[in-house]
Amino acid sequence: MPKSNDNKELDKIVSPTFEGQEVKEIEPLAFLATSQSPNGDYAIAEPACLPLETQPEYTRVFSWEQLNKILVNLNKLLLAGLVTFEALNALGILQYHVSFHWIALLITTGGVWALLKIIFFYARTSSKTVSNILMLATVAALYADTLGQVFSLFDRIEWYDQILHFFAGGALCASIIFLLIQSLGVRGKISLGILTTAFFAWTSTLSLGLFYEFGELILDKITGSNSLVSLSDTINDLLLDTFGSLSILVILVIYFYYVSRRSRSADKNPAPEAANT
Repeated sequence: MPKSNDNKELDKIVSPTFEGQEVKEIEPLAFLATSQSPNGDYAIAEPACLPLETQPEYTRVFSWEQLNKILVNLNKLLLAGLVTFEALNALGILQYHVSFHWIALLITTGGVWALLKIIFFYARTSSKTVSNILMLATVAALYADTLGQVFSLFDRIEWYDQILHFFAGGALCASIIFLLIQSLGVRGKISLGILTTAFFAWTSTLSLGLFYEFGELILDKITGSNSLVSLSDTINDLLLDTFGSLSILVILVIYFYYVSRRSRSADKNPAPEAANT
């Protein structure tokens, strides 16, 4: 039986098919891509995917645009439900008892959401997915606060309030401020290094935490609620805000430093094909 490479007629049919075609290396899938600003900083961009021609079957099943639409609609639906529930209780239609006044909760929910909408509007972050996820996390934190009041979780579970202050008042708030400053840097509005950005995010988080505690004091005086238990409880809340913000900012600084260092290393040592061109 003749070997396949001895069949000259077969070679004439097959060989032209592969002549002149380059074998392209497929880059690995990255979870988060980054975009570089004029001053050398990096910000999170849309999750990177393989080229469309290499995986057409995946693009038909999953789309980042579809995910963003789902997140936006989910945020609107959950927020509308929460505001409606709080408004019905504030009007006396529903009769759920809370230690914090319903009007105060409604003001808190509306104020936080309006502030975030303004922040993300002016920031115009390069990743809509990241912004929508942060919005969803904020809505979840607002739900945790309201449901904690309704079911007396702040009194039943000792660490419930501490968890909320650490993750929502500290880590989540610091993440939003950090990515806001990064986005402004990418757009050329400001020019700050990674450590300076983290410092401003940290101090801004602490300032907002202090402002929130003052707001609770004012609302207690106006509505007669009892959100501020004691001075030690207030100090404990501020400390948790501090540690929560520091924890996430350390992670963000390490991540962006690694991305920046890897990019500079790639610029100094270009690929052989790029160097030949």
